[in-house]
Amino acid sequence: MRSLRAPILQQWLADRDLQELAEGEVHAIIDALALTMMADYEVGAAEYDEFASLMLVLPGTEQQHEDYLPTAVEKAALVESPAELAAFAAEVANRLAPDIHEKLFSMFVTLMVADREISPDEEVVLRAFADAFQLPSDRTNVIFHKTLERLGLDAD
Repeated sequence: MRSLRAPILQQWLADRDLQELAEGEVHAIIDALALTMMADYEVGAAEYDEFASLMLVLPGTEQQHEDYLPTAVEKAALVESPAELAAFAAEVANRLAPDIHEKLFSMFVTLMVADREISPDEEVVLRAFADAFQLPSDRTNVIFHKTLERLGLDAD
């Protein structure tokens, strides 16, 4: 695991709620992470490496995740409009227990800042998931800043 990310990844590896997810819930998270990774239409090496690291903190084997990945990427590629994004985010939210939502939102932030910037398209995806997860903006700001702090990054 990358040294910058190791503490937050270790935290998720030890998180009982994440480690007890069923396969369908893991797939929902991989779907959401794939869409997040593809949000700005540029998947650089840093983002892909971060995506791979995030998949490793989920229950199941690396091979199981890799086998599912083409399905997740295909689903994400079908999201082309704001309405489709909202529907996708709502479907992910419905597949996960509410106590996972904030953790997944933090994973989104971790993935999006892998390339040291968050694009306007990525902000749109974050907002869509925040809405689907029913996270108020003050709560998303706290999650965002705490995630950056855990990653050793500034909020600027």
